[in-house]
Amino acid sequence: MGDIGKFCKKNIVFSPIEVKRELEKVDDDLLEWVKNKSFFKDVNEDVQKYLRTIMKKYPRLTDSSKGRSMADPWVIAHAQTEEATVVTLEQEAAKPEKKVNIPDACKQEGIACIDIYHLIGELKIEFTAKIKK
Repeated sequence: MGDIGKFCKKNIVFSPIEVKRELEKVDDDLLEWVKNKSFFKDVNEDVQKYLRTIMKKYPRLTDSSKGRSMADPWVIAHAQTEEATVVTLEQEAAKPEKKVNIPDACKQEGIACIDIYHLIGELKIEFTAKIKK
């Protein structure tokens, strides 16, 4: 389980179950890395309520035509209800009038949003490399 398991058990790192469902559709290698069940949180009533707000305010957050970013509103709704920080590699959209990215919605909603490198620094995660013989 490594460090991710330790952080999941302490409820420091989590993801909405909707992210897992999206990863399962594309058979993403990331799913293998996060298959730890405690990593994913189920939806509750508060998340569902806030999700409706997010979907109304930011309809361009998802791309249903390509089936992508469908979990993005869930990430924001969970962060709002859990008072959590969103971690993403997305950048603010160059043309938010055409496409809204996670950082755009987080900024508008007053939700903290950082990239994975910032998270690694905050959690003081260290990596080691070994040469395989």
